[in-house]
Amino acid sequence: MKKISFVLLSLALIGCASGKKNNLRMNTELSVDEMKKDVKFVERKLFNMHPDVDLYISKEALHKKFDSLSKTITKPLKPNDFYLKIAPVVASVRQGHMSLNLLNEQLEKTNKKKYKGSKSPLSQFDFLWNDGNLYVLKNNSENKEIKEGSVILDINGISPQKFYEKYRPTITSDGLNETFIQKWFGRKITSYYASEIGIVDSLTMKINCSDSISKQTVHRIFKKEVKKSKISNKSKAVKDSTVIVKNDTLKPIKKILTKEQRSAQRDSLKLLAKKDRIYGYNKPKNEYTINLSYPTKDSTFAVLKVQSFTGTKYKKAYKAIFKEIKEKNIQNLVLDLRGNTGGRVTEINELYSYLTKDEKFTLLNPTVVTSKWKLPYYMHAGRSALHYVMLSPFYVIQSPIVFFKTKKGKDGKFYYKLEEEKKYNQKENYYDGELFVLTDGLSFSAASVISSNLKGTKRATFIGNETGGTYNGTVAGRLPILTLPNSKLKWRLGVMNISPSEQTDEFGHGVRPDIVLIPTTEQIINKEDPELDWILNKLEIQK
Repeated sequence: MKKISFVLLSLALIGCASGKKNNLRMNTELSVDEMKKDVKFVERKLFNMHPDVDLYISKEALHKKFDSLSKTITKPLKPNDFYLKIAPVVASVRQGHMSLNLLNEQLEKTNKKKYKGSKSPLSQFDFLWNDGNLYVLKNNSENKEIKEGSVILDINGISPQKFYEKYRPTITSDGLNETFIQKWFGRKITSYYASEIGIVDSLTMKINCSDSISKQTVHRIFKKEVKKSKISNKSKAVKDSTVIVKNDTLKPIKKILTKEQRSAQRDSLKLLAKKDRIYGYNKPKNEYTINLSYPTKDSTFAVLKVQSFTGTKYKKAYKAIFKEIKEKNIQNLVLDLRGNTGGRVTEINELYSYLTKDEKFTLLNPTVVTSKWKLPYYMHAGRSALHYVMLSPFYVIQSPIVFFKTKKGKDGKFYYKLEEEKKYNQKENYYDGELFVLTDGLSFSAASVISSNLKGTKRATFIGNETGGTYNGTVAGRLPILTLPNSKLKWRLGVMNISPSEQTDEFGHGVRPDIVLIPTTEQIINKEDPELDWILNKLEIQK
């Protein structure tokens, strides 16, 4: 116990010091020699660890890019300025899972308590980057003068267009398609602003709302302190088995619960908590990660929206959902994968087993890696020494398993055996009705893999836009995060080539829809859904 306590104390002290150290590093220039060493580090690791480094660029061309980069480094630079030089070279590999990240200002020990639980000005908005402009999609700030649909002209004097020009070379999709890049920039733009303006309590937005230009201030929202008296009153209310309700005059009153009501209330809360865990409740957005809905009066039509293939008890979720689909005799099902950037391969394998019409199926082709001996290390590279020490018993067991699951093929390549390469049975409650799939540029990674198999087997009609992930696969599987030795920039790269069993002859593009429908800016802001409307019109179903 003493040893564990010492480790935890050490980690806490490291955490307190890391913010100050990080902020100092951000503003300290790197020497030319330090940056050139980081360039060599990235080049070496990339060619050793990445199994498909030359799919979209030749090895010779990539080596030349690194050589040219080193020659352009002639004066000291701060880490984030160095990032702007090296990140475009990493992006030229055209593998969307691989990314280099900026250093951002971190909270120091003196202000951690002050900012705990607070919401930064930028985090109070949902933005849309479309048609070369940044729009407000949702405003959760206290400044209600900033209307949804407003165009952001600048934030603290910096225009979104300037950021797009500056950071666009650092972003890539999988392969040759461009559909991912625009949407991903919209998601990343707040982090770009954060790297430039740091941690602030307020900022100024210059907006254009209905052709009226104004400057608006947005303040940080601090967590309100709850007085001890209120806490004790709340605790007493729980002990007394009471709930606080409001009457017509909005004055709080106490309602005494009977024993049966208390029991029913506890059961109800338990069921709700269980549902939240199974379907992945997202509290800030007030929505479930996996959600089955019936948006029309036609009881045989349903929409299965999957926001992400992470954060749920997916086996229980899909089992319950497809049981319900069977019981309700759903004839037309929409699988909505728009905005789904991926997640677990095990989850898409489970979902696919409910959607395929084949009694047996294989989701993936053999998975390519670069080494049999080094793969156990590659899968967990970049961890701290303390991490390896604490988890050494786990690695002692796992490493031999990984080693023996890796085989050398007749083609000279190394293959790591994933479970999803086996043959699986179709589920008992599989859905055999009409299937439609909605995709866009953010349908990426695992969302693109399941789309490839549904498209290749002609199981579904696709509506929307080309997926951001390529049809023929991606390099992911395990995504270690390495730290560049001198700049301390964080670099994520994949070490496994994940390839769906269905393939296409078209090189470097995503799953293309049967019906191309791309919502306009106005439709998105007005929360219209032309893709779903197309399906309803085709089926002659009224909303």
